[in-house]
Amino acid sequence: MACGHRAPSGGGGGSAASPPLPVYTADANSGLCIGRSCADALGAWGPSATNKLRRVYTGALLATTVNACNRGLKTVCNGGILGLCQFDKSGFAKPIQCGEKFMTNREMMEIAMRQSAEDMGCREEDFKTNRNVVFPLKLGKNSRKYLKKPITCNFVSYGNNIAAASIPETLEIVSEYIGKFEFYHCFEAPNMHWLNERLFEKGHKICFMAEYYLPDISRIQVLSCAYKIRILEQEDFDELYLPEWSNALCKDRKQLDVLGVGAYDGNTLVGLAACSADCKDMWQIGVDVLPKYRRQGIASVLTSTLTKEIINRDKVPFYCTAWSNIRSVRNAIKSGFVPAWVEMTAKPTNIVDEMNL
Repeated sequence: MACGHRAPSGGGGGSAASPPLPVYTADANSGLCIGRSCADALGAWGPSATNKLRRVYTGALLATTVNACNRGLKTVCNGGILGLCQFDKSGFAKPIQCGEKFMTNREMMEIAMRQSAEDMGCREEDFKTNRNVVFPLKLGKNSRKYLKKPITCNFVSYGNNIAAASIPETLEIVSEYIGKFEFYHCFEAPNMHWLNERLFEKGHKICFMAEYYLPDISRIQVLSCAYKIRILEQEDFDELYLPEWSNALCKDRKQLDVLGVGAYDGNTLVGLAACSADCKDMWQIGVDVLPKYRRQGIASVLTSTLTKEIINRDKVPFYCTAWSNIRSVRNAIKSGFVPAWVEMTAKPTNIVDEMNL
């Protein structure tokens, strides 16, 4: 299965036309770091962790533990702290304690909104209002590392409204567009044709559309498959930059691929989920499974295991896919992810046309 690719619906008519929206100037929110802490324990990662403290899983898994109890899965209790089982680097399950502090769904959403604000040049609060907001596009110094100029305009919705950023040349078009149609229809046909036609007149086209997912702590489960699971570090990826692992790893950005989980049939790698440190507090997951081994639950085991590993390192895992990639969407849901935000990006026409060659 090739899903969770790295980031490059219903129909219905639009709402009645309304006057163009005013242009609001929003200051970029550069405060991206929210500290996390959790209990530390020696030996939580097995023999390979000798002489080092290893962070244990955050209390985010506490909700999963309760869910596991309800489902009759094995849990452990140590000093009154519930724990779950984790695959360590040798592929065997070990009990992991959960600290008192943990990352909540709300905290992960707040971090994601702050990152989106940094990526566009607005404020976190602009995604929470019921009013659409448009502002000049400005990539912050801590924006996602794969975002490349030139960008004409970008539309983001966390489900409340649209926050839209644009270069000066298309700012008026963007303002009129998000004021003309219901905000969730602005990300689909036929309304998006209205935008594309007007952008094209100025030398631009719609380029990317994607849906992004965040974990729901209550949905992260302890999954298993018939194959050995291993945690992989950056040095383990050197020989894996091959076409079959192109969703999990990115050859052009090797330095950002920081952590992975592999499924092995003997000594053969048959599935790989890996994440890239695309921004300071958020790591993006991609996953691949060899065709012969698909439909055995490997992708969801790898994705959910990597999700826990990322949270354990005080980072927010996120997952991107096209809404039409049903296999990838199903994997996200099975792995404990839920839709968090959507994006649509326009770029100059020549760049879009080169992608279609």
